Amino acid sequence: GGGVWTVDFWVRFDHDPESDTTVGSSNYKVGLIGQRVEPAPYNFWSLHSTYDGHLFFDGGEGSYQFQVYSTNNFFTGPNQWQHVAMVGYGTSTNEIKLYRNGVSQGVNYDVAYTDEWPNVAGPLTIGVAGGSTVLDNPARLSESTGQLQPLSGHMDEIRISKGIARWTSNFTPPTTRYTSDSYTSLLIHGSGSSGST
Repeated sequence: GGGVWTVDFWVRFDHDPESDTTVGSSNYKVGLIGQRVEPAPYNFWSLHSTYDGHLFFDGGEGSYQFQVYSTNNFFTGPNQWQHVAMVGYGTSTNEIKLYRNGVSQGVNYDVAYTDEWPNVAGPLTIGVAGGSTVLDNPARLSESTGQLQPLSGHMDEIRISKGIARWTSNFTPPTTRYTSDSYTSLLIHGSGSSGST
């Protein structure tokens, strides 16, 4: 099961996340963070921006176990730092909160979230929606579906926390460097030179 958890980070898109697609597709995803294992049954989870600026979270083992997305456009404009927080705050069905810059956003469920994360043994990828697929086969970026588009932009203070719902109501996003605590499973500071992390 998933229990309670939090995924949060800052992101800045070089292009307009509500309208731009560099691969000429109207069905692309801009990868933010996720994991994927190939070959079939393609166990995966992925957090990404859709072609119209929605935040989308999906995953499964061979088929979708959950598909969750923001009711309205989540991301706005290029060259703007935006804080993203996704919080699993309970152990019942559909208990996920999405926050943009600390403000709670509406959540829709195409496939209900039932507190079950897929079992994925593959590497964690950042800035790629298709997980290890794109890293293993970059040529797939030019597929007609365009669904494996990498992020063109920057991410900072990428954190995955297990066992804590760090926010359950609106909040002021932290602007200082994160420090690890007992709930931190991953913490990456994007403080290197441009393109290094």
